[in-house]
Amino acid sequence: MAVKVRSRREKIGSGLGLVMGLIAFNLIAPLLLESKEISDMNRMIGAMVSAMICSELGARIGKWLDTREQDKSPE
Repeated sequence: MAVKVRSRREKIGSGLGLVMGLIAFNLIAPLLLESKEISDMNRMIGAMVSAMICSELGARIGKWLDTREQDKSPE
């Protein structure tokens, strides 16, 4: 199994995505569903899934920014 080295931007993007995913889910869930319809376990699972998706998206954006910067820098 290979060790994957992550850049600083990927780590920051991943962490920010994790936090933003949790915040976004907690803001959107009450608007979409009545609070009595959804159980606490389902709410927790939804928060975890949205946090994981946003974390991966943030890491990919950080990776994209790294490659874009490397393409622009003259060697």
